[in-house]
Amino acid sequence: MIQYENSPHIKQILSKISSDEVMSDEIKAIKAEHTRLNIQWMKLHFYILCGIVVCAFILELVMFFVLSEMGIIHISVQKYVFKYIVTPFVLNMVCVLICMAVMRLSGSEIVSMYAVSFSLVVLCFIIYSVHKAFLPLTCVFLAPAFMTIIYENAKLTTLTAVFSFVAELSAALFVNWDPEVVNVWVDADAQLDLFFSLQILVFFYCMCLVVIYFQKRKTAAMVNTELERQRLVRDSFRDQLTSLYNRKALRQVFDYVALEENQSSFTFAMIDIDNFKMINDEYGHMAGDHCLIQIGKLLNQYLENAIVFRFGGDEYCVLWENVSREMIIRQMQPVQRELAAFAKEEIADTLTISMGVTAYGRRMETAKIINLADKALYEAKKKRNTIIFDKNMEV
Repeated sequence: MIQYENSPHIKQILSKISSDEVMSDEIKAIKAEHTRLNIQWMKLHFYILCGIVVCAFILELVMFFVLSEMGIIHISVQKYVFKYIVTPFVLNMVCVLICMAVMRLSGSEIVSMYAVSFSLVVLCFIIYSVHKAFLPLTCVFLAPAFMTIIYENAKLTTLTAVFSFVAELSAALFVNWDPEVVNVWVDADAQLDLFFSLQILVFFYCMCLVVIYFQKRKTAAMVNTELERQRLVRDSFRDQLTSLYNRKALRQVFDYVALEENQSSFTFAMIDIDNFKMINDEYGHMAGDHCLIQIGKLLNQYLENAIVFRFGGDEYCVLWENVSREMIIRQMQPVQRELAAFAKEEIADTLTISMGVTAYGRRMETAKIINLADKALYEAKKKRNTIIFDKNMEV
């Protein structure tokens, strides 16, 4: 396994073209955006909760003046104000304050979502209980479940809908805030209205679950599409046979290195298999492919502070960061030794590699770097199983 302790910029470059890190970053970004939107909606959810309290208070005041003008208030003004304006407003404010406290103290996104969702159910319960005479108010119990859709949390929506169902049923059967309202227990029409209202709530809940299901599928499809795009990008930088980085990745790395402003020194090498054509001709292309794969593994295993590429055919490239001649020679020794043992065991023949090495000058053109290393490789090929350092390499 390649080590990068002394090559911080190699690690940075790899992170820009590495599949695992790129895909992991993309997933994290998607999750972070999903969380951010949930938090934004939760804040809006809470503001709507507060808005309902204010609007309910204003409407109750308006209703008081309208009913007073119509002369249909049959109790004292003080009692009416206390029972239908002050008390509901205080209860609503208590609900909002408890919700706010839970959201602040919990510090949890999921707890806050449950707090604001259940608080809206309590608000609906209070409003409906006080003004049960207005039959259309049964529709307020549709709002809490609807508001949870954006969270894409079926459990939250289900619990909110169940709470709404119980709250509406309890308000209809057990709360008698306005004595002039017909008691559900003794009125068949009121019972029928309650039954249909609850049926509508159940139907609406089912529709919410359907929306959440397809919204989740849509989100999953977007994530999978992005991951597939990243996978294709990743594969485009990899050699299919050896799984090493390919020539496209090499160009990308050179571009990154050229843009980096750092004090690191880079060394570039080209490697070629000696007499590879003979191996293909004598032992077949399958054996040749096996040799290519094994050499790639050995280079990856023993070369430290480096990126290994398959340049094409039987040629490889290596880019080191902060290495000396001695370090390169020391790292290549186990590669050559392991390769000799592999060749003896697998093909009963010799298998060696030659390498040309050059210093990578800052702002040096890619073609020039490759040409210098290729010239050094040409000299190494004359001797075989040799490492030749270009004159640009410092001693």
